[in-house]
Amino acid sequence: MVGGAALAVLECLVSAALITRHLEHDRALGLLLLAAFGKVALTHTLFWTPIMVFLASVRWVSCRRVAPRPPEPFLCAAFIVLSGVVVGWADLDMVRRATPAILAAAGVGTIVGAMVAYAGVGVLRRRCGSSRFARRGSIIIITCAVLTAPCVAVFLSSPLRNPGTYALPLSATQRSSSQRPNVIWIVLDTVRADHMTCYGYQRPTTPFLDEWSRGAIVFNRAIANGVWTIPSHASMFTGRSPREHGADHPTIWLDESFKTVADVLGEAGYTTASFSNNPWISHETNLAKGFETSRVVYHLRHLGRFSLEYLCARFGVTPPLPWLDPDFGAAVTNWLVSQWLDQLPDRGQPLLLFVNYMEGHLPYRIPRDFRSKFLTDAQVDRSYRLRRRAHGEIVSTMDLRYNIDGPEFLPAVDREILRGQYDAAIRYVDHRVRELLAICDRTGLLDNAMIVIASDHGEYLGEHGMWSHRFLAYNDVSHVTMMMREPGRNSGTRVDDPVQLADLYPTIINVTDVTSPSSAGADAHDLLAATGERDPSRVAITEYRGPSVSALRRVRAANTVEALHRAKPQIAAQGRRFKILASSDGTRELYDLLSDPAETHNLYTSDHPEARRLDAYINGWKHRVPEFQPTHVRGAELAPDVIDALRSLGYLGGND
Repeated sequence: MVGGAALAVLECLVSAALITRHLEHDRALGLLLLAAFGKVALTHTLFWTPIMVFLASVRWVSCRRVAPRPPEPFLCAAFIVLSGVVVGWADLDMVRRATPAILAAAGVGTIVGAMVAYAGVGVLRRRCGSSRFARRGSIIIITCAVLTAPCVAVFLSSPLRNPGTYALPLSATQRSSSQRPNVIWIVLDTVRADHMTCYGYQRPTTPFLDEWSRGAIVFNRAIANGVWTIPSHASMFTGRSPREHGADHPTIWLDESFKTVADVLGEAGYTTASFSNNPWISHETNLAKGFETSRVVYHLRHLGRFSLEYLCARFGVTPPLPWLDPDFGAAVTNWLVSQWLDQLPDRGQPLLLFVNYMEGHLPYRIPRDFRSKFLTDAQVDRSYRLRRRAHGEIVSTMDLRYNIDGPEFLPAVDREILRGQYDAAIRYVDHRVRELLAICDRTGLLDNAMIVIASDHGEYLGEHGMWSHRFLAYNDVSHVTMMMREPGRNSGTRVDDPVQLADLYPTIINVTDVTSPSSAGADAHDLLAATGERDPSRVAITEYRGPSVSALRRVRAANTVEALHRAKPQIAAQGRRFKILASSDGTRELYDLLSDPAETHNLYTSDHPEARRLDAYINGWKHRVPEFQPTHVRGAELAPDVIDALRSLGYLGGND
């Protein structure tokens, strides 16, 4: 008990040091820190108690036939050695400090500490006597239990206990209504549209959104402006293409000159808040520009996840306890939103609430209960081995090894498990979106609200020989979900014309009836007013401006035709039926999306009428749209812990 409490204090102090600079110090963070301490203390107690009982039994049996020796010095020294080997190595490895020199120093320190403890406890026991020593030990244990019990109670009622089954209590706390509509903006990070039930997918991945979308505007051909987080979010927030705002590799920074939706609505009197599980959506990249409250929930993953939870992932063990089986942060996100709404002064101001969920992103981290919806028990157990154990760190493995060196190392059965895990992740996010909207409903926010649900990009799942979303602009990564409900809408409709994520900027601005700078996007509602064939000439553009520096380095080292092509910048232009991909190396691809939605049959010829039309459109678009020229390339200024977070998601390589 005492050892578990001591380890919990140590690990929670490190956790707090890692996260507190990213979050406001308020009641919600304090409760999570208490819950994290309770989690780690309870876990260590459950883990170490049977081990120490076993060692005490071995000690008792070995000493029966010789002069009896007190067990406390031996047990104390054994605990320090074992915890140093198990917990110390795991902690150092997780924070990328497990170099041979540091491990050697930690080992020497552990041995010295064990020797000192053995001698010190022995001396103390002899001076106090057996009975007095036992009484003092009991007092220490009871004191630790009394101090730890409230934290354990907070933990057991928190979302850290069991993310898979945790549900927020939805008590009614009505807010004053405002004349202007609230905006609830939800981004399903890395969720491709064709893996959602509401877009025709056969698996039941989105039962809630399937029902909800029947009363919403659903855009069947929503296209991402970029193929990864920064350019896509920058386009959503500013209404401009990556060519215009310049936020993409290598300039991972949104220039101050661009006004975001949060800027505009904040100036119009809106209370603005962002809760993002993606570390890119932060002040580190200026994508949180305009949000009064900006919380990067990603960093809260450090809470209580040290040593034992890490070891489960490191060795591919199916977590034996529900709190060792976390999600990517969706449960904590909803809890934080609820806490924020409860603490927000009720001044009758309209709200802009932005939430980004990351479960759809590699490594597809979701609790076992949801994995079981699409995988067998054997596949579920294997899915935990795929996280780190089977083929190495799965994020870098799929981002770089699979895409650059080739997919031959990954068996077909493992690919199928990863696809099932991805679908399960979407199902879990669907569950959390239901809960988030219920939270907003019980506070009265939905009485007058514009609800936007979109994804920033998709995910290759083996199509075109790729995984993740690092290269090129096929529809696997560019076709996204985009749905909305304006205040008062009761019936749903579907739109087949291409729209872009950048169109969300003018659409939200117009619905909220505030003035803003002009943007390249178009109000998506304009499509609903059209008749007949609507706008058959409408074209959506996706830009892929090349990979990160680390990926480009790996591509050049591989030096294969396929890898070199994937690293070339590319522009995709998509109409209602045809799509062209124009790469900077001169390669052209043309696809009939009606007959070939998987983009497997290249129809490009220089005299094909659709090829000529879309090529001309791209050339005209380049002429019309000025390319942003940054005065300063951002990236090197990122904080070390932010770089670690981005590296863990595959965005940065080992030398970036």
